Amino acid sequence: MEILIVIAIIGILASVIMPSVNKARDKALVAAAVVEIDALKTVFAQLYGDTGYYPNGSTSFCRSTLPNDNEVDLSSDDAGLLVNGIGWDGWDGPYMTDVEDPYGNPYYLDEDYECMTATEGCRGVNDEGNDSSVIVSCGPNGAIDTGSCAYDEDNIVYRLCD
Repeated sequence: MEILIVIAIIGILASVIMPSVNKARDKALVAAAVVEIDALKTVFAQLYGDTGYYPNGSTSFCRSTLPNDNEVDLSSDDAGLLVNGIGWDGWDGPYMTDVEDPYGNPYYLDEDYECMTATEGCRGVNDEGNDSSVIVSCGPNGAIDTGSCAYDEDNIVYRLCD
């Protein structure tokens, strides 16, 4: 009888503690993505310093005129972070060993991202209809739409320019 009571108490304690542990784990994953995005900013500067180009193949990631397919999968060869897929002169990489977010999805450079107020990194900005150039993780749901992250509030971004 005493063993059953002890098992019941352990079960109750576990059911109370598990939601807190899950919330802490979720916060830790977001924090890891923020740290990795910060590292990507430094990597962009190194790539630009060596080659004169950013992963979008341009001398700027805040262009006024954008091609239709301006979203860049930063794990792709053409981004230049892992391999010199385009053959840039001065390339001295690899600049990173892995370009995946904590959820197992690639990071993207998206030059026409539409921030939502609750999106981590948008700093409360809602610029639907206007565009921000960002480094973006698709967040916990990993939703990818047409070659980049779907615009939803669980994304984690860093706004490079407004």
